Amino acid sequence: MTKSELITQLCVKFPEITQQDTRQVIETILNAIGNRLAAKGRVEIRGFGSFSTHRRPARLGRNPKTGTKVKVPAKDTIHFKPGIGLKDGVNSQWGSENIRADEFLIAAKRESQERSRKLVRDGIRSQESMFFISPEIVKTLKIKHRA
Repeated sequence: MTKSELITQLCVKFPEITQQDTRQVIETILNAIGNRLAAKGRVEIRGFGSFSTHRRPARLGRNPKTGTKVKVPAKDTIHFKPGIGLKDGVNSQWGSENIRADEFLIAAKRESQERSRKLVRDGIRSQESMFFISPEIVKTLKIKHRA
């Protein structure tokens, strides 16, 4: 799915929101994620997953065409780790949209509790270095609630 397809799909699901407003919301979210990652931070969207940067050290590589050794500089790469809600959704009938929003939020809450327990266990009490998007926003963007 491309960004424009996502915007179109959201406009169809939420006709009261204009396409320009939808585009602005999507771009704001993506810019916030990109800015946090550029600052070597971590982005966690509960129930969906987390993005972080990993440092790859400098190494000696090989030019496949000539076989000569080449110095490859150190670089940062982006790593995505799917959350429990996303894993559960992919492994269930999410594709056919049979997963309910309340099931998604339960999985997101379970993931949040597990993360909190890990932070306390590791002695980390501050989460200032993280950027959070609430499950309600994810729910609004991703899943239509069925009663």
